[in-house]
Amino acid sequence: MATTTLPRVRVVVLNYDGGEMTLRCLDSLRALDYPADRVEVVLVDNASIDGIAERVRDEYPWVTLIESFHNRGFAGGCNLGIGDPASGAYDYVALLNNDAIAQPGWLRPLVDALEADPGLGAAASKMLFAERCWGVQVELEPSYESRTSPFYKGAALTGVKVDGADRLHDALFDEGFWGLLPGSLPGSFVNSSKRRGEVRIGERQVQGRPRTMSVRLHAVTPRRATLRTGAETLEVELDLEPRWFTLALPDEPDDIVNNAGSCLFQNGYAGDRGFLERDQGQFDAPDEVFAWCGGAVLLRGAYLADVGLFDERFFLYYEDTDLAWRGHHKGWRYAYVPTSVVRHEHAATSGAGSAFFRFYVDRNRLLTLAKNAPAPMVRHAVRKELFPMAKALVREVGSGVKHGRPPRWGRGKQQLDSMRSAAALWKAIRAEREAMRAASEVDDADVMGWAVSK
Repeated sequence: MATTTLPRVRVVVLNYDGGEMTLRCLDSLRALDYPADRVEVVLVDNASIDGIAERVRDEYPWVTLIESFHNRGFAGGCNLGIGDPASGAYDYVALLNNDAIAQPGWLRPLVDALEADPGLGAAASKMLFAERCWGVQVELEPSYESRTSPFYKGAALTGVKVDGADRLHDALFDEGFWGLLPGSLPGSFVNSSKRRGEVRIGERQVQGRPRTMSVRLHAVTPRRATLRTGAETLEVELDLEPRWFTLALPDEPDDIVNNAGSCLFQNGYAGDRGFLERDQGQFDAPDEVFAWCGGAVLLRGAYLADVGLFDERFFLYYEDTDLAWRGHHKGWRYAYVPTSVVRHEHAATSGAGSAFFRFYVDRNRLLTLAKNAPAPMVRHAVRKELFPMAKALVREVGSGVKHGRPPRWGRGKQQLDSMRSAAALWKAIRAEREAMRAASEVDDADVMGWAVSK
């Protein structure tokens, strides 16, 4: 395709006190292999106080700067940058998180995918974590107890060393491990593994090339386990006695997947396909996906003109899932393009796991389902929220009563606040839901065919 005929692309980057991280993102866009005269970079500054708007105005004359004088969240900030998709100002609009670095070849494969298939509303990138990791994978053989009781399901990990130095509190755990719990050993912590999980150490945490990684493991009931690093495999027996196991590490750390398109799970959650998996070629083929992640995506202008922009009531989180689901109702499809790669500092702005993060994730998941999902899935999701919320609230109130002090509000109160906020929007959401479903061009069964188990 000749340069003069390449589609015009607007790339929208949102800044909220991102500082040097935002400038690093803009620098990566300047280095794209896509012709600069066919790319418009728009930076939306979301009422930041980091001085980046002034620096961009002075040092990045090729960037179009839009300043908002209040924080409009991800949804509202991106909508400012996208503008009117029917205006003819661009053919496609890309979104790139300010905590991401685009590889030079990031944009062209996305454009090629949308050019080749007019039924695609969006093309999603492969998002890798910025930091590569070494790790030990723990895989447990199934047992009778693991099928009957979560308590017996896994192994306890109570120590991590790299080249003999303690690294437990620097360790990263994939989704095969539950959260840190008080340990059975004095002064230690425990992670209870599911059938398979991996403990990792990031390359920034070590000096040079580490040679070995050691893990201390035990199990409530005797279990056989396989430990792997990519350079060595050990078959071990676990029992109540904690033991150290040391394995050699490969020469190079692994890339870790952040997102390879987004999934709809059968429990009503949405999430990153491949999240926290080692990137070992399992996502190297193009594919159609249920949804795309707003952190690195190319959107067709006609798709946005048809479906609409982000719902600004969401503020942040699940706004991309909502927009993708709304597109399904109108027959749009989405592609995952593995040759388009960005590196991402996950949740660098909002802080994954913070109360702020959990409030919006919990609330907006319910709003997304209320707008788009079949009624049985909506009812199931609400019921699943109520019991753990009530249990946590009783614990928080009871703890205060027991110790003669006001409650120390935590997860239960946050879940209650999320549900109350979602309920306040229910009337408006319900009207939109009925209108959208009446005009839907696809059956629920077709959309729910995308739902996968966690």
